[in-house]
Amino acid sequence: MRFRESLPAVCLVRNLAASEIDIVSLRPSSEMRVIHICQRDDSATGGAARVAVELVRRLPRYGIDSKCLFVYGGQGDLSRDISDRALWLGLESAKDALTQGHRLLELLRNQDADAVHHHDGLSWTHVLTRLGFKGMRYGHAHLDGPQVGAPFRHQFAHWVHCKTYDRLIAVSETTRQAWIGAGFPEKNTTCIPNGVDTSKFYPPSDQDRIEARRELGLPENSRVLLSVGRLHVGMKGTDDFLRVFSHLTPDWWAVIAGTGSDESLLRSLANDLGVAGRVRFCGLVSPPLPCYHAADMLAVTSHYEPFGLMVVEAMACGLPIAAFSTTGGVMELLSRSSAIVCPQRVPGALAKLIQAIDFHSPEVLGTSLAARELAKMEYSWDAASATLAAYYQTTFFHRKKILPT
Repeated sequence: MRFRESLPAVCLVRNLAASEIDIVSLRPSSEMRVIHICQRDDSATGGAARVAVELVRRLPRYGIDSKCLFVYGGQGDLSRDISDRALWLGLESAKDALTQGHRLLELLRNQDADAVHHHDGLSWTHVLTRLGFKGMRYGHAHLDGPQVGAPFRHQFAHWVHCKTYDRLIAVSETTRQAWIGAGFPEKNTTCIPNGVDTSKFYPPSDQDRIEARRELGLPENSRVLLSVGRLHVGMKGTDDFLRVFSHLTPDWWAVIAGTGSDESLLRSLANDLGVAGRVRFCGLVSPPLPCYHAADMLAVTSHYEPFGLMVVEAMACGLPIAAFSTTGGVMELLSRSSAIVCPQRVPGALAKLIQAIDFHSPEVLGTSLAARELAKMEYSWDAASATLAAYYQTTFFHRKKILPT
C-alpha cells in the first residue's frame, strides 16, 4: 500500500481541531487516492456536488490525491476549476447502470483508488462499490435520511447506503445524530460542516451594490429581499418566501436565485399575490455573488435544511439573515449568525420583523461583521478540507492496520 505517515502526524490529527492542524505535518510521503462520486457536473443538481468539488480542490494540499467522478452526463460548469481532477462516466440515466455500471468499478481500478467517497444518492453506485471495491468507503451525509412514513423505496435506499459506508461524514451534528438514531454506528461517524470561500464571497462596496442591482434590473434605492436555492415548495418553502415578501411595503423588491420544478407555480403565486412586478426570478446564478451584493437581507423559509450553504455565503457577504424556525442543522447556523428567527411559520409576522430592521444601525452592522468573521474562521472550505484530510488519515490507518514507519 502506497500511503504512509509518521507517528507524530497520526497523533496530531486525532487531537487537534481543524484550525490548529499543522498542514506540513499532515503531508505524507506518498498520496492516498480518493474518488468522490457525484451525480452530475451541473450546479443545478444541488449542493452535494458543490461540496465535493470544493473539497477535491483543496485536499491535495494535505497529501490526498482526490478526484471527482460524475456519473451522469459530460463536462459541465461545476468542474470548471478542477478540470484536471474531474472524471465523467457519461451515463445517460439509471437505466444505463444495468449494462454499463461495471465501468464504475473499472475506473476505480484504473485510478488505483484507495477509497471512494459517496456524495450521490444513487443506490446502484453504492451496491457496486459495496460488492466490487475493496478499498475504504466513505459516505457524506448531506441529508438526515428518510422521515417517519417515507416511501419504502426511500427507506430501502437509506438502508443500502448505511450498509455501504465504513465511515460517515455528516454536514451538521443534527444530521449525524439522525444517522446514529437510524442505526449507523456512532464510533464510525464524524461531523464536518460545509464551508464558504471568503475570497469569493465578501461584503460589497457601494459600487458593487450598484452594479449588482443594475445587472438584476433592480431600482438602485429599493430594499431587496433574497432567496437562494432550489425552487421547491415542499422542502425549501419558496412559496412562503413570496408570502413574506407580499407583506412588505412597496419599496421592497425580491430576488429569487435558483431553478426547480416549482418555478411555474411560484410565478403564478407571485402574480396572485400582486407582487410579480417586483420579483426577479434570476434562474441559476453561478456563483450567486451578485445576488448577495444586491440584497439587503436573505430570507430562509425552508421547511427542512440540513446545513444551509446560502446561510454561510450570506454570512461571508455580511448580509443580515431572517428565517422561520425550522428543522435541521441550519438552526445552529442561524443561532450563531444572530439571524432574526420567527418561531412560527406566519409570513406576516416574519415580514414585520424584517420591516422593523434599521440596516444602518451600529447593532446590525456589528452583527454582520461578526457573522463574516465567524464564517471565515469556522465555516471555511479550508477548515473543512483540513479536517477531512485528518479524518481520512486516521480512519485509513485504522482500517488497514498499517504500522507507522
